Amino acid sequence: MRKFFLLLMVITFTGMTGCASQRIERIDPAQVNETVRPDEAALVFYQSMGLHFTPKSFIPFVGPSLSQAMAPIMETNEDGKLTPITYIITGCKFFHKTTPGKHFYLLGGNPVEILEADLEAGKTYYVRISQSSGLNIHFDFHPVTDPANDLPKEINSRIMYPPMKNTPAGEQRLLEDKASLQAESLSALKRHNEENLGDKKIIRPEYGIIAPAQ
Repeated sequence: MRKFFLLLMVITFTGMTGCASQRIERIDPAQVNETVRPDEAALVFYQSMGLHFTPKSFIPFVGPSLSQAMAPIMETNEDGKLTPITYIITGCKFFHKTTPGKHFYLLGGNPVEILEADLEAGKTYYVRISQSSGLNIHFDFHPVTDPANDLPKEINSRIMYPPMKNTPAGEQRLLEDKASLQAESLSALKRHNEENLGDKKIIRPEYGIIAPAQ
């Protein structure tokens, strides 16, 4: 049964890569380096396949739909200024190095979402992206609070969750999305800051792990 579901995910992802290749593309495994230096921190953004395995159990996860919709991810400062990062698509991941300390990230959609992150030096943090469809496509951030137990077993597979990078066309499209999202950034930050603490999407320092050197 597990082999069947794994095969289904491979087939699904294979069918989606044509659309994704216009904005993001796979990284050559020889060029992948996810080592985090003591003066750095890192975030791994990923969108789960329709079936989700964790070290604890098999979960028939019906969160993100198996579609080709892509969400732009950007960093925003307290003034709402945006810095494009990448797009995320089902079954892919993006490794993002940054500086330790507090950061804010914006996820495009309707409405846009804000993630607050307090990152500790030398650690890697994981953020799952979910997708729901209706009259509008909505994306959401889900910080992984317990990476040892709550990550998909296949998260480090170069086949099931291939690391991606932006294409030149993707970089250009991110700049276009930046312009359209700039006005929403400040209102989204204001909404985030006014939320009750329990409703905020926050990455806390203890959520990170120190990954082994490659």
